[in-house]
Amino acid sequence: MKNSRKFSIVFALLLTLSAFALPSCSKKPADVLVGKWSVGAATVEFRKDGTLTSMENSHIATGTFKFIDRTHMDLEMIEGGANHLIPCEVVVNGDQASITMTVPDGPSKGEKYSVQLKRIK
Repeated sequence: MKNSRKFSIVFALLLTLSAFALPSCSKKPADVLVGKWSVGAATVEFRKDGTLTSMENSHIATGTFKFIDRTHMDLEMIEGGANHLIPCEVVVNGDQASITMTVPDGPSKGEKYSVQLKRIK
């Protein structure tokens, strides 16, 4: 009798937790990333239409982003008349995000580096 009561409590707790988790799972990855983020001294804004703007001091870069799956996206940055396609892995946890980019070309091709973002409210 004691074990069945314990099982019922655990089962009820799991159902309650899943009710809170399911709505967040239904969001598209891009929806979670949309908004303004700080990255050190820079500000990056991801928009619903898949465009982005990065600003640091007087330097402005624009581009687009597209999610391939729930944790991977392609960034296409337009800077100085050149387009750079950058594959990325994205992890968003509330108001914190981590983007790991793979250098697409040049002497550092294939190297990965990560940036930590904090949502600006």
